[in-house]
Amino acid sequence: MQIKKYEAVDMPSAVRMIKNDLGADAVILSTRNIRKGKGTFGLFGRSMVEVTAAVDRDPQPRETQRFGRTLSETMHRAPRPSLEALPGWLNPLRQDLQELREEMDVLQSHRFDSQELQGLMEELSAVKEMMKTRFLAGRDEACAHYPEHLRRMAQRLMENDVSPAIVDKLIQGITQRLPASNYGTDNKVEGAVRRVLRNLFRVQRGISREGAGPKKVALIGPTGVGKTTTIAKIAAESALAQNERVALVTVDTYRIAAIEQLKIYARIIGIPVDVVVRPEDLHRVFEKHRDKDLILLDTAGRSHRNRAQILELERVLKGEEEVERHLVLSATTKQSDLSRILRNFKPVGFDCLIFSKIDEGSRFGTFLNAALQAGKPISYLTDGQRVPEDLHIPRVEDLIQLVLAPNRVRLSSPILEMKPKTLTAMQ
Repeated sequence: MQIKKYEAVDMPSAVRMIKNDLGADAVILSTRNIRKGKGTFGLFGRSMVEVTAAVDRDPQPRETQRFGRTLSETMHRAPRPSLEALPGWLNPLRQDLQELREEMDVLQSHRFDSQELQGLMEELSAVKEMMKTRFLAGRDEACAHYPEHLRRMAQRLMENDVSPAIVDKLIQGITQRLPASNYGTDNKVEGAVRRVLRNLFRVQRGISREGAGPKKVALIGPTGVGKTTTIAKIAAESALAQNERVALVTVDTYRIAAIEQLKIYARIIGIPVDVVVRPEDLHRVFEKHRDKDLILLDTAGRSHRNRAQILELERVLKGEEEVERHLVLSATTKQSDLSRILRNFKPVGFDCLIFSKIDEGSRFGTFLNAALQAGKPISYLTDGQRVPEDLHIPRVEDLIQLVLAPNRVRLSSPILEMKPKTLTAMQ
């Protein structure tokens, strides 16, 4: 590991220096304010920041333009490696590589005029239309055996991404509750569906505050779901609206930007933040904040396809069984990936689900699918970047409405009264 110190006039300048020198994988180990200049002990010097950073690999000089030319020259002048030189165990890939190379040659040599481009767009539209037709045909076939009003409800649920298996169970539940004579209107069927859904959705109103001592909560989940922004929203809601003593802790040393983002929010809210580099230091940091009401732990995003990364997260949280774990999921994640995320994060253990980026989604039947697959309550919903206003306590009626009529949902925020100046500073 290479460790270096940097001095700059402010933190953003220091972060830029670190990125330029060590790259985006660098980790900030410590920061402190110093004075540089003339005078005894720098008394009349300039206030600066000293940052210690580290990286696990040798730093590479950033020569973007030169690298671009070299890459271009390599693509056009360097001889291609022979596919015959591949090891024998890669034989199954040889044909695929050859076909891919031929397609790339065609793309590099071909120039599309506007007419050809229009033809490609029309073909793409035709493929999309064909896929839509097949989906509708499959949906209609799956619902064909239901009575008319039940069939329309089943189609509506599937269009909102509720899984066919769950739709079938919902319809069976309705047929057991309602006699066939009551299927006469869509409103009666919808009312029956809502009653069934009320028994399926479980919610937890934010973070539970049971027990003595500080409440410890960790946000875990895949990359890109908004964990850092969500944890800042929870911190602001707890500190500013609930008047709780809050501390932030992050073990996400993979991204400098995430650490700096968290520090900025902590400074605005007026709460401490600690960066934990080694898993064995986590318990010590928790002890440091034993006088707090709430300790929030931000973790690095982990790919649900990378078992090694999941195991690393397990090691970080090992021995911290009292930490309440909330799995953050994006409302834009497709069902197949959502199922895999839930399966692969199960060994880490999680107590609740948080659904983020509702403002970017359009169909939310996956919320029901995930809640039933995980068997866990939903603790928060988020629908924007504003801190903390876009954090919402889930209500069962809101979740039902998201499943049945997503365009007619207005979520309520737990932030009831906050000083406008504070809110403005956090935008």
